[in-house]
Amino acid sequence: MLKDIADNVIMPNYADLTTKSADFSKTDGSLANYCAAIGTGTEASTRTTAQTEWKTVMAAIQRTETHALGPAANNSDTLRNRIYSFASQYLNTCELDQSVILSENADFVLAERSSNQKGHGALEYLLFNDTLTHSCAEIIPTTQNWNAQSEIDRKTKRCNYGKLLAADIAEASASVNSAWKADGSDYRADFISEANAGANVQAMSDALIVMMDKQAKDRKLSYPVGIKQECSTISCPENTESKYSETSFENVKNNVQSFIDLFTGGTGSGFDDLIIDADFAATATNIETTAQAVVTAITNNSGTSIYDQASSITDATTEGACTNAYGAPDTVSADYSACSIAGLAKKVTDLLKIDFVTIVNVNLPGSVQSDND
Repeated sequence: MLKDIADNVIMPNYADLTTKSADFSKTDGSLANYCAAIGTGTEASTRTTAQTEWKTVMAAIQRTETHALGPAANNSDTLRNRIYSFASQYLNTCELDQSVILSENADFVLAERSSNQKGHGALEYLLFNDTLTHSCAEIIPTTQNWNAQSEIDRKTKRCNYGKLLAADIAEASASVNSAWKADGSDYRADFISEANAGANVQAMSDALIVMMDKQAKDRKLSYPVGIKQECSTISCPENTESKYSETSFENVKNNVQSFIDLFTGGTGSGFDDLIIDADFAATATNIETTAQAVVTAITNNSGTSIYDQASSITDATTEGACTNAYGAPDTVSADYSACSIAGLAKKVTDLLKIDFVTIVNVNLPGSVQSDND
């Protein structure tokens, strides 16, 4: 099972991300072309092309996020956070605005900057956000002269920092990819080793459950619309993932599709086979079918973005409508599809936290054990 998961899903996902991030960061790639076109007649078209390719890279990243273990997770997620850090922290746009300015200095070192101002999420802010004014308080000295600069200068400086980020993302992606390969660190050999099977089945199940429960269901869906109690106001739209590109639903869709691929082992053996072998075929089918319902709901979704839906939840009436959609998700609400899809995701995580862990004989991750839903 671990061999098929590694060979059919994990390693192809990292290889795909490596190729896509390398292409995006090329000196003659779409991002570089946009930077060169700023202030010319082709600025708008080259920006659109770069934004489209950014989305392609993001889709590849989201598929790898579901198996955040091994090389990507080593040293407190160092490589993972260089690629994309939303799972552990929100973007600090003020720090990012300062990095844009400081990156012009000869002594600037990107590796010394915090993860909350790097990675593909930071690149989204630079490439999609139309507001060119900085997001810092007026007392911050680094950004005090920023707003007075011309639009062309500000766009160019943001784009130049974006190229630094894209190159770093490509380098980190290549490092993770290499670490899995036989001619690199060969983590695959450790992952599929019979001696490590128990620990790696636990690690793989941890990654799947944390992604589906704490990330897709909670952080990406429930928290922005105010379902999670951690949101101290009626809703928390500012904490929506990918709010500038409005790809938040697609991110969740790619997470869940990757979960299904890992659960089934792609075209090989997966956790579903373990569960079937234990005489719980109906449970294996139920987990996959329930997860597929999330993918289908997002595919068929014609509503507004998660950010826009969260922004519309402002009073007891709209809050109640979201809560109702979450509690009865089989008919996806037209106005509160994010709430409905969060409810569908909960159906998956309920199966994982009870049936899956019992049959596969693994423990719940610590972060999930403390959850009361």
